[in-house]
Parts: sequence; structure tokens; C-alpha cells
Amino acid sequence: MNNNYKNIAKFYEICLPDFWLPFTRLLKTKIPDSKYNIIDLGCGTGDAIKYLESYIKKYIGIDHSNEMLEIAKKKYPNFEFKKANIVEYLDPLNSQYDLVLTAFDTINHLLEKSNWERLFANAYNLLALNGYFIFDICTVNDHKNNWKNYVDIIERDTFTWIKNGKYNSEKNIATTENIFYIFNPITNLYTKEYDQITQISFEIEVVIEMLRKYKFSDISVYDLHSGSEVNYQTSVATFFCKKY
Repeated sequence: MNNNYKNIAKFYEICLPDFWLPFTRLLKTKIPDSKYNIIDLGCGTGDAIKYLESYIKKYIGIDHSNEMLEIAKKKYPNFEFKKANIVEYLDPLNSQYDLVLTAFDTINHLLEKSNWERLFANAYNLLALNGYFIFDICTVNDHKNNWKNYVDIIERDTFTWIKNGKYNSEKNIATTENIFYIFNPITNLYTKEYDQITQISFEIEVVIEMLRKYKFSDISVYDLHSGSEVNYQTSVATFFCKKY
């Protein structure tokens, strides 16, 4: 995984509600209202806890970014967070979970198809019987049409965040260059920081084939924003996979 979120971590949560609110609404319509043992692969700053609190019996967050995990531990000191590679994390107690969560386009950051497959195999092994593997992806349609020539500017009193999206159609690689100008009230000057986020996507049919290869059979896919079945215009597809 090439993206380390070194500088973006402290600004990351600014864009979270736009994802978590529709994700939570969709979740509530697709899985039973109950308490779950949850492992969050690619937990970031841990904000799944805030939005999914009513579902949590036990929660553990896994991420590879030190900067993200430092924020998560400060915000949610009563929950467990570990630094690890999500495609190969092994529970030291061989615990199995009712819900394996990989949210906020985490999988798109795995830039090799083989790593998508490794993650699916790992998720299956971490799941208890009748458990749910729930994840979302930015679709090929999203990368092709929404990331290409995309520019966004977020301005606050203490910083300006400039996002510039690009898409390489030959390699199917989408990239966002993130430039931060951060105001220092002591020096009265701005400092510049930079992070590049790179993603890849595969057609939904290809993702389903990968999931079936790794024993998932009960697979449903929905448009994150509409809650309906995916179509050619879907930008974020959310997968619900049950282990039998």
C-alpha cells in the first residue's frame, strides 16, 4: 500500500460525514439491528465508532498509518487499535468476528489485484459463520469520470486544502494530489504540506468473481448514495457478503 496519509491525517475527518451518513443509512436497511464483534480493516481515525456505535459489542481497528492511529487512539481510548497490514492481519487469539468492515474506499488503495484477493481471503478467515463482510469501492466509472480533471478547494481559518484529481486510463490509476497551506499563528506564516493518494478500481463483475473465488457466495451490491442496486452511473458501490 503506497499511501501513508502522513500529512492528510489531521484533515481527513473534514470529509467523513459525507461518507458515513449514507453508509450508516444503508447498513441499517441491510443487516439486522444487533450488537456485533467488529474488526475494522483500514480504520483510519476510527470514526466508524462514532457512526456505528449502536452496533458495537466489541471493536478493534487495524491500519498501517501511524498518523491515523495516533488520532484514533486519542479520540477513542477505550477501544483497541493496532498497526498492521490489512491484507495479512492475523488475530493473535484466532478470534472471529460478526462483522468485518473495510470502509471509505480503503480497498481502492490496494494497487494490485492480488492484494484485493488477499484481503478477501483474510476477511473470510476473520469472519464467524453467518457474519458479514461489508466494504465499499470507488467504481471504475467514478475514477474515469469524477476524478479526471477534478479540483476542489477547502478553506478554513487555519488552512487551505487544494485537491487535484487525475486519471490514467492506460493503467486504470486514479490519483489525488493534496496540497495543504497551514497557518501558523506564532510566525504569522503559512507552511506547505503535500500528500498524494493513489487508487485503482475493477469492474463490479470482476470484484464479485474475486469474492466467489474466496468462498463468498451470498453477495449483494448497492449504490452507496441511493441504496438501490448498482448501475453504470454508480460512483461508490457497497458490498454485503455473508459467510455460511
